[in-house]
Amino acid sequence: MADSKCALHPHIFPRRIAPSQVLDQVNTDINNVLTRMDEVEKRLAAEAKQMDGPVGGADLREYQTQVLLKLRAIRDTMLKEGSSLEQLRKERDQARNERDALKKQVDKLNYRVHHLKPHVPVPSPADMKL
Repeated sequence: MADSKCALHPHIFPRRIAPSQVLDQVNTDINNVLTRMDEVEKRLAAEAKQMDGPVGGADLREYQTQVLLKLRAIRDTMLKEGSSLEQLRKERDQARNERDALKKQVDKLNYRVHHLKPHVPVPSPADMKL
């Protein structure tokens, strides 16, 4: 009876397979899956390289390269003009000192004017007629 069921329904009662054949079949299946996964990874990598979006791709790399070159040029210019930068700082400090001295002088004069005002007589309209 079991033999007849095996012939009628092989998926219910599979034929006995040697363990080495099962292992070979599993290895074959795994290799097939790994091969397919490698193909998918390669396709994804190729599509990622082709993608030129606002956040990645060849355009972004080109833009970054251009910006890097400009920044290097600016850095080189700043290094060459380092002495002039020191000169500018020196002039700035001198201008600040001069400004502070003038501000002190203006404050003194404003103080004097403020205290002299009450002692200056205001002419009447009759005194203003000639």
